[in-house]
Amino acid sequence: MRVAWLNEAPVIKNADGTVTGGLASLRYRCIIPQNELKALGVESFLLGRIDKANEAAFGQAMDKVRPDVAVIGKVFGQHVLSLVAILKQRGIRVVADFCDNHLAKPDVGQVHRGLIAAADAVVAATPMMAEAIAAATGAASTLIPDPYEGPRGEPRFAPEPGAPLKLLWFGGRTNIDTIAPCLPSLAKLSAAHPLTLHLITEAGPAIDQLIAGQKEKYPALAGITFEPWSPEAQWRAIAACDAVIIPSLDNETKNVKGPNRLIEAIRGGRPVVAYPLPSYRAFEEVCWLDADIGVGLARMLAEPERIVPKIEAGQALVEQLHGQRAIAGRWLALFEATAGTQPVNGAETPAAAAKAGAETIRLNLGCGDKILPGYVNIDLVDERAGHKPDIICDVRKLTLPDAYADEAMAIHVVEHFWRWEVVDILKEWHRVLKPGGKIILECPNLLSACAEVMKNPEGASGPGREGQRTMWVLYGDPAWKDPLMCHRWAYTPQSLGAVMREAGFADIRQEPAQFKLREPRDMRVTGMKR
Repeated sequence: MRVAWLNEAPVIKNADGTVTGGLASLRYRCIIPQNELKALGVESFLLGRIDKANEAAFGQAMDKVRPDVAVIGKVFGQHVLSLVAILKQRGIRVVADFCDNHLAKPDVGQVHRGLIAAADAVVAATPMMAEAIAAATGAASTLIPDPYEGPRGEPRFAPEPGAPLKLLWFGGRTNIDTIAPCLPSLAKLSAAHPLTLHLITEAGPAIDQLIAGQKEKYPALAGITFEPWSPEAQWRAIAACDAVIIPSLDNETKNVKGPNRLIEAIRGGRPVVAYPLPSYRAFEEVCWLDADIGVGLARMLAEPERIVPKIEAGQALVEQLHGQRAIAGRWLALFEATAGTQPVNGAETPAAAAKAGAETIRLNLGCGDKILPGYVNIDLVDERAGHKPDIICDVRKLTLPDAYADEAMAIHVVEHFWRWEVVDILKEWHRVLKPGGKIILECPNLLSACAEVMKNPEGASGPGREGQRTMWVLYGDPAWKDPLMCHRWAYTPQSLGAVMREAGFADIRQEPAQFKLREPRDMRVTGMKR
């Protein structure tokens, strides 16, 4: 497999040959994945500063590299569609990767919608970005989150006695607008707990004006200091601070943002108080989420004995959901599926190849109307919404030989079985997997549903869409009026993992859900056949 990563942002190669870049999306969405993929045997090439002026050189570069797949990142203008045409002419599959929502903007939005239409596969960095893509274009996308980047720090909360609490904020220039709105709350808190605030971001007029104005406006804050951003400066500052704050704003742009700043701070070993952005909610048990940062800090300071255990749990969750090798594996799975989505130079489609005994066989169990390319789609019903499965059979008793498949995926299926039969069903799926094969289960998360019910017991108990994150989790959507669509048991990540282990699976882990409503309502739990 050969992959080219394309980006307009400048790519920097240090004297020691290390490739880096100042743009966060370049590092998280290109550099880290391609470095990890090399360790998995993928030949990966990173090309930066692709612009309209060098389209001829771009074509020559593609002829030289000859990738199977090209990933197009952000910061591309209208000429990106010309680049796609160049790639298509050479039979190169195109993956469009989105981490920012510009789909509603007049000019760039049109370009991005055109790119989505032309791409062979679309990737979203967050569930909210996937929802924005679906709302704007109707296109489905694959969820691949950001990996972590920085070093792991020792979990610590030990402010110096009598000294102000040292707070850190770090981020790109597009996030500077989130700082000023949280300062009144910090100034109020500083009356009881003296605070300093260290800012790490790009140098420029915006940060200079912010600091100059806020020092006079909020003298109660013990100090506001600034340091130009670099990866090394960020890691040093995380190690030196007492806590990290991540304020934000409730708008269309911010709400699709990934949790990279949150996961870097937690991985660095420091407590985090953050605005409850949608992508942060998967971490709500390991940090302090509050729209009012000052209030969140006060809550954190009121329970000092819980701070280090929360950081430790958070570091484990970061490794589980955003580990570099795990994220690289997601990219690789997408590339393998995309390279065979349609016949290329006479090659078979994945479903046909699987039936013929090809090397990689993936099952989509209980597929319903979700017919996935690259999978053998299996369902009991012969047709749903005009979509027919590849194999019609009861997934409780598969008409497949032992050790047949490399992967078995069941999306919102296990909750439709009685608890007393689910272990035997999982044993059946275990049977058809090859040794080393992977099982992927997604279903609603009972913990999330219970939390939503407790927030608003009366409003959350209705049968309509108000129950989508509550009663539907327990019983299914009553609008189906179909017994097959009813839910017969609900699971937590731990209880689902327990039945998977009972059925013989090992290496059980939770990963971000990629289908339906995704996190936090839904969950994904995976395991392996040893």
